Amino acid sequence: PAESAPSAEAVRAAHVERVFARIDAGIAFAEQQQAKSVVLLGHGSGAYWATRYMAERKPATITHLLLVDIRQPEGFASPINDLLAQITANVGDFYYRDSVTAREAALQRKQLSQRQKQPTFMQVGLDALPGNPAVGEEQLFRRLRGWLDKQTGGNK
Repeated sequence: PAESAPSAEAVRAAHVERVFARIDAGIAFAEQQQAKSVVLLGHGSGAYWATRYMAERKPATITHLLLVDIRQPEGFASPINDLLAQITANVGDFYYRDSVTAREAALQRKQLSQRQKQPTFMQVGLDALPGNPAVGEEQLFRRLRGWLDKQTGGNK
């Protein structure tokens, strides 16, 4: 008998497991290096995956989550706001102000954090610097580093 192709749901579930395995491997590596603290950072669709990982796995060793320019991957039903509502870690939400869509989504996340009374949720609006990616990267790095220093009391 011919085997049928896996369902779309099975393909998505396998993808979730692969992504979570990669995150687990990164955390395990950091722990092997005796990292004082581990921060999960997701950029673009990676922000969705980092949030989903934190919401579903609830790792005790990770107390900081950085999200940059959040994008929900197509075909995955868990809305980012539902996932964020489940997280107790310190969350830094970095978004680009020049996009109306990004600003509206950021406002929804901010309102959610206020309703949930999440004092550890902080948003930072960034200005996109089109045509100058090096300066844009440097700005992002400085903002992320500043947020982390503030959260960890400057401990490196």
